[in-house]
Amino acid sequence: MSSTQAFFRALGMLLLQCAALCTFVLGVQHLFSALEIEFLASSARMPLSTHALYAASLLPCAIVAWRASSRMRAELNRDLDSSRAIRERAGLTPRDASGGSAS
Repeated sequence: MSSTQAFFRALGMLLLQCAALCTFVLGVQHLFSALEIEFLASSARMPLSTHALYAASLLPCAIVAWRASSRMRAELNRDLDSSRAIRERAGLTPRDASGGSAS
């Protein structure tokens, strides 16, 4: 795997984890809003059932996205380890593999 491919895979993994975290936070926020509405009986723009439904739909999406990013991270680590092992078997240092001279 080239360093460019590794970079973009790592960037994709990072973006996926950020999306999962944001989705999870948004779902939890709606869940707490639903609880606040129920217990404090405050007026709200959305009824309790809408908040609960929204939170119930967001949280599984966050879990799926986080698990997908974890799988991507494991694949990326496996690919990097195999690339490193191939270079070591060939007797190349990282500097040799990039075209520089090893000292």
